[in-house]
Amino acid sequence: MLQARPTGAPAGRLVRLSLVLNPVAAQERLIEVARMGARAGIGALWVSDVHPLDRRPNATDPFLGMSLVAPVVRRARVGLMLTPQPGSADDVARMTATLQDELGGRLEVGLRLGRLGPIALEGYIAALRRRWSESERPAPPVSLQTELGPSLAPAVRAADDAVLVAGTLEEVEVLAQEGRA
Repeated sequence: MLQARPTGAPAGRLVRLSLVLNPVAAQERLIEVARMGARAGIGALWVSDVHPLDRRPNATDPFLGMSLVAPVVRRARVGLMLTPQPGSADDVARMTATLQDELGGRLEVGLRLGRLGPIALEGYIAALRRRWSESERPAPPVSLQTELGPSLAPAVRAADDAVLVAGTLEEVEVLAQEGRA
C-alpha cells in the first residue's frame, strides 16, 4: 500500500501547486483530469461544490466527486472545497471524518465564505474541530479560499492554510496583507 507523503511547499517556497477540478464537468472528465494531475505531481486535487470563478453549481455532489477521484490519486492530498451552510457543521464533520479515515489521512477540507460572514465562518471551523476532536482519527487540515471582499481575518486565524484563487498580482498582494492582519 502506498503511503501518503507530505505535499507541503519545499523549503524556501511559499506555495504548493494544487488543482481545483471543474465541478460542472462530467464524472468521466473529473477522473481523467485527476489522473493527469496525479501523473504531473500536483500537490493536492480539490473537488468543489461550485465553480471556483463564476459560482455555477456542480454537476456532481462534491462527496461523490471525491469518491470518484480519490482512488486514482494515490500520493497527492485530496480536498473538498465547500461553501458552508448555516447549521451544517455537524454533518460536514461526520462525513469528512469518515473520508479522512478512508483516505489514510490525505483529506483536506476547504471552506469559502458563501452566506456566512467571517465571524460565523470562524465559528463554523471551531464547530468542525470540536466534532473531529471527539474521534480518534486525526483531523484534516482546514483551508480557507480567500478572495477580495469583507475582512477575512477572523476566519484566517482559525484556518490552517489559505487557498488563493488565481488573480492579478495586485489582488494577491491585497489578499496576503488581509491574511496577515
